[in-house]
Amino acid sequence: MKKKELIESIVTSANLFVLQIKSQSALDLHDLSIYAEQASIPILDIVFDLKLKSAGEIKRNHPAIDLIDSEKGIAFQLTSTATSTKVVETLQIFVDNKLYEKYPTLYIYILTEKKSDYKTSKIKNIVNGKFDFDVNTHILDYRDILRRINLIRSIKTLKTIAEIYEDLSSLSNFQITKFIENQQTGSTPKIRKQASFIENIREELKGIIGEDNIDKLTELKTSLDNISILEKSLAAKAKEIEECKKALDIYPEQGAIYEALRRTLTYSKEEYDKLKYIIDQQKHIINLLSQNIKRQKEFLNRMDLQKASGRMKEVKILFEAGEFSMVNTLLNYEGRQEYINKKLREKINQSEELESLANEEFFLALSMLQKPDWVENIQLIKNHFEQSIELGGFSLNCYQYSFFLEETGDNDRAIYILRKTIDLLPEDDAENKATLLSRLGKLLIAPDAAAALNIFQEAVDIYGNLFDENNNKYEYPLVKTMHECGMLCMSTSMEQARIYFEQILLLTSNRNHPADKPTQTLTYLTLLALGSLHGQLGDNEQMTSYQQLALQLGANISLDNPKDDLFYLQEAVRRMRFLLNEDKNGPRSNIIYKYALKNFLIVWDWNLQEDVYNIAKALSTLGLHLLVDQETVGAGICFCGALKIFKILNKKGYSCLPDIANNLRDTGFIQMTQNNAEVNKKLLSEALIIRKQLAKDNPVENFKEAASLLDTLYYNSFIGVDPSEFHKAIPFFDEALAIHKDLYKIYNQPDLRQWLQLLHHKSIFISRELDKTDVIIWYQELIGFKNHIPPSDYNFYELDIQMAIHESGQLLIENVEVDNELFLTVAGDVVDARKNLFEKDPETYTDFLLWTFLKVGEKFMEGRQWEHARIYLKNAIELISMLQKKDPEQYDKQFVMPTYNLAFVCYQAVDYNSAAKHYLDLCKYFEARLQEYPDYHTVFISFMIKLIEVYLLDNQLDDALFYITKVMKFLPAINNSSEEDEKMMSLKNLIAAYLPGFSLSKNLSGRWTLTVAKNKNNSKQWWKFW
Repeated sequence: MKKKELIESIVTSANLFVLQIKSQSALDLHDLSIYAEQASIPILDIVFDLKLKSAGEIKRNHPAIDLIDSEKGIAFQLTSTATSTKVVETLQIFVDNKLYEKYPTLYIYILTEKKSDYKTSKIKNIVNGKFDFDVNTHILDYRDILRRINLIRSIKTLKTIAEIYEDLSSLSNFQITKFIENQQTGSTPKIRKQASFIENIREELKGIIGEDNIDKLTELKTSLDNISILEKSLAAKAKEIEECKKALDIYPEQGAIYEALRRTLTYSKEEYDKLKYIIDQQKHIINLLSQNIKRQKEFLNRMDLQKASGRMKEVKILFEAGEFSMVNTLLNYEGRQEYINKKLREKINQSEELESLANEEFFLALSMLQKPDWVENIQLIKNHFEQSIELGGFSLNCYQYSFFLEETGDNDRAIYILRKTIDLLPEDDAENKATLLSRLGKLLIAPDAAAALNIFQEAVDIYGNLFDENNNKYEYPLVKTMHECGMLCMSTSMEQARIYFEQILLLTSNRNHPADKPTQTLTYLTLLALGSLHGQLGDNEQMTSYQQLALQLGANISLDNPKDDLFYLQEAVRRMRFLLNEDKNGPRSNIIYKYALKNFLIVWDWNLQEDVYNIAKALSTLGLHLLVDQETVGAGICFCGALKIFKILNKKGYSCLPDIANNLRDTGFIQMTQNNAEVNKKLLSEALIIRKQLAKDNPVENFKEAASLLDTLYYNSFIGVDPSEFHKAIPFFDEALAIHKDLYKIYNQPDLRQWLQLLHHKSIFISRELDKTDVIIWYQELIGFKNHIPPSDYNFYELDIQMAIHESGQLLIENVEVDNELFLTVAGDVVDARKNLFEKDPETYTDFLLWTFLKVGEKFMEGRQWEHARIYLKNAIELISMLQKKDPEQYDKQFVMPTYNLAFVCYQAVDYNSAAKHYLDLCKYFEARLQEYPDYHTVFISFMIKLIEVYLLDNQLDDALFYITKVMKFLPAINNSSEEDEKMMSLKNLIAAYLPGFSLSKNLSGRWTLTVAKNKNNSKQWWKFW
């Protein structure tokens, strides 16, 4: 036999054997699985080049493993249970018994079919690096074995495997049971083959229904008779083949008789194979029939435990006696069909009611998901979804439920319900099956990419068949699923990924209708993926080609909807920059954008003016979105391209002057960002002329645009210019402001925000010029602007007004004279603005607010407006006290000057009590720091002398005398004798002025003493105290 024929024979026999195991497992019979442990040894030995033996020979009921090769350290677990739980349990026992130390390699051989996915996270936790175990490599089923067999070249080896599988597929249940019994008793006789099949079947059924009843089963008897006849024919045919072979050895190869014998031999072999196949099929049918009889017998044995009707009890007795005709008569009673129909109607009604309730629960869950607080009700929503499944089973509602489960992090449950739903779908519901498979594949990508790929491939097959029936409807889902397959193959098989991606391009290019947006998007992503793939393969030419196609398609998608789809152009541009090693604003970025937009920058048919206009409009919109993302190169190309088209259209009579003005403005802005100030000025000036021209027909809109252009033109033009030129800008700001005033007076439609922005920009120029007159005029204009704001809208502009006043605050306070009646209003506005900003952002505005309090206080001191000065200086000290608590080191010394100024203000206002308090605060401040800063002695004594003066003026004589003695105590600490004399002279003058009869002098030891003249009436009270 040829290799192909041997492989086909092996595959057929292997499938029959697996079918037998599945059938027995479904009936909870596991005899064949037990037999398979021994029967699989020769196959696994050949395929894996091992010398396996039963683990039971080493230790009875060996944990976790069934077959072992001790020399190579390989073990097998054989099981017909394919669940994740079984795999996890096996691995846990394997690890618990430390079997990996003796057998570093473990295979789990699923005798039926393995699952497409296993819980890899649990498996990894158990294995934990102790031995090598990969679910894709070390969990096997018959398909993995057949793949390995297909790689074997030796015909002799393949024949051996074919014979083993042939024996396996033709075994009767009775043969297997006997084998198991022999295993348990310790004897292992060779299993009888086909010649005793009929006898074995009869022996098996004898114990189930009795020998006399076997021949009453017509179907079974017919099949057994057929096998008997066919086996005789097979034996005759085998004999015929043997005789032909012998005859061929006699006659020469070139003769006519030899040729006739050779043809006869070939024909006989074919007939033999056909007969053998028919016999195998008949044996399989008989095995299934035998299993059914066994199952029915088991059901009848269990029936007594259930609430069986009297009729069924009678049926059981007749069935066991083999009286099948009487069973038929008993059950086919009159009115049976009508009774069944009635019960079926009741069942349908109940089913419809349950389905309705299930849908109610489903829509209840969906409605709760639409509410903003759905996150707080996750468990309640899940309960509704789960109850929907309980009532209606696993229906298509589970598709939507899976999204909720994914959103809430329960992917395992989502995967489970999708699998169950797919399993329960009708055979002919291909569309829904493909949809559910695609959803399942998405969820499997992260935990098990290999399983996800298998699922997507199955979905591709289904969508492919549906696509053949309806191209338009199924093109996108087919392309989308193929793209998923391609992306998953990128990490495993670049060649397979390439095939998928190229098939997508073939599908999307061969169509008789324009591609819809989703299909275009997938085509774009496919082009990017192919570019990346060829890059990894080192094919730079193909890589560049695909990237360029992606660039043009990305531009096309982005132009249709720049707001949402700008990403597609930008991603393609980013990749092309990467290929060219170009930065964002490099010269080749210009080439990239021009290539991407080349189909839109060159317009061929000027007769279709509306279409041409729409292209220009799309370019302009795309430019604005690129500008927002700081893609100034691309934005500039879009604006220039649009401007060129608009100007040509305008010449051809298609009016689009507003569009030209807008693109001149936007192009000018791009030029400004590229430091082309003169070009910017020229473009904006041209736009300004157009706007003034358009204002004749539409004054409000165009005057607003004109004012904005004036602002932009002269604000941008003077940034970074010599300040001596700033005064040239003021007239243009004034012109723009005049426009806004006219818009208010004439049309009552001012653009308040732009008006405020103009005032703000003007303040910047004035601050550079430092013109006091301009400052006052600007402030009055701002006050006028505030008066134009409707009270209901003031809150909307309040923050901007405060920012403008804040930024011009220093200029206003320093340049408005204190004797100007406007100064009090200015000071109040600046303080209020900075207070509000400070409350919103203390870190930024603290120093501004403190400077304002101090500067305004000083200005009022200069104007001798003591009460106003006192208010602002007091606010400054309170703010410093608050700041000292947060950052003592930074604000410690800032306390001194405002406190001194405040004491001085109180002194001038003849509020000696308050003055004394503030001078006392200064004395305490410096006294506390004398040890750290000895130089503070001079300042400290100066403030004490000032304090003494205030006490004397306020007639607080006791306090004055206390600080006089304190000054005397600290005077020697001054190292400078001239300073000491100066301070003593000040103190002497105070005593002479306010304390007649007292004098200050230095004794022989160098200490200062206070003496009082005797018999002085005006000093009696002092003398008494002294």
